[in-house]
Amino acid sequence: MFKEKQIFIGWKYFLILALLVSTPVSQADTVIYEDARLVSGDSKTYVGYFNQSLDLTQTGNYQATLSDFEFPASFDMLGLTISSSTQKMGEVWNSGSFSFNADPGKYFLGLFYKTDASLNLGMYGVKLSYPGQPGAVPLPAALWLMLTGLMAIAGYMRRQ
Repeated sequence: MFKEKQIFIGWKYFLILALLVSTPVSQADTVIYEDARLVSGDSKTYVGYFNQSLDLTQTGNYQATLSDFEFPASFDMLGLTISSSTQKMGEVWNSGSFSFNADPGKYFLGLFYKTDASLNLGMYGVKLSYPGQPGAVPLPAALWLMLTGLMAIAGYMRRQ
């Protein structure tokens, strides 16, 4: 009788695990653009900039993230702007992020930085992502095989 109770408790945990594994979960964001660079500024002003054109293919809400890696030193000034040909979609200064709605088309990413005067070096990271769609995570075949084996063992133990 004690063994049957142990198996029954195990079945509760098994059912909870099966429900958790088979429930829909959100997938990771789709990364549209990602860049990390070690840069130096102008030798006199310690200022630099970077421009990149982007072709966005989907309508939706995008997320832009700017990171100052503070290597070998943090930037004195760091800014990211995303714009279309007619309007600014958003901007962020120093490390941070912003969201913007966009239609398919050409957009422009602009980055401005001012390095520390003593080292004149800095490293930044830029990421532009589009939220992924939620989907169900299937159980692997090995787990299904293991579960059928556990059910057979439980049935055998219950009969004895």
